[in-house]
Amino acid sequence: MEAYQFRSFEHSVGVQKDSSHHGFVQNLGIENLRLYDTAEEALLAVASDKVEIYIGNLTTTNYIVKNMGISNVRVASTIENENGLAFAIRDDWPILKSILEKGLNAVTEAEKIENYK
Repeated sequence: MEAYQFRSFEHSVGVQKDSSHHGFVQNLGIENLRLYDTAEEALLAVASDKVEIYIGNLTTTNYIVKNMGISNVRVASTIENENGLAFAIRDDWPILKSILEKGLNAVTEAEKIENYK
């Protein structure tokens, strides 16, 4: 969805306060924006009809929906081409970097697809 399509957006949108997505939707000028302390609270607000839409990280959303057993919320669309997940490691911890790289490289494509669901 293009940014200009949001300008006259009439639906209520929930987002986690102070997250990168909070900044993203603020820049779009969405007027009916509701802020929540956690992504869980925002998703529960969608599930209970307090807001109509949640904007957040796809991987986090899928994890919360699955683990909290939220059965009436589905991903309707994605805005980004990737989930934007990144790991940051201090320069003076090369062993940890090596461990993470080996672990991430060991994840098969099938496992990535399953975790993405």
